[in-house]
Amino acid sequence: MDNVIRIGDKVNWRGNYGKATPIEATVKKLVDNRDGLKREDYYRSSVELDKFVNRDFIVDLTNGYWAYAYQIDIIK
Repeated sequence: MDNVIRIGDKVNWRGNYGKATPIEATVKKLVDNRDGLKREDYYRSSVELDKFVNRDFIVDLTNGYWAYAYQIDIIK
């Protein structure tokens, strides 16, 4: 199993701050948010899972929503 999340990966997303029922979606963008700024130059094509935690990364999803890393479970 890969130890990264990539654009195009299928995930289970939980809205409502991670409390909602999971909904399957696909990763559209990965944004490094470790400095608290969601800037275009911080886009990543992949992120190691040990760094993909809490609010350190923002994930834009193909279903029109976005989420913090803690709201995402990768489907492998």
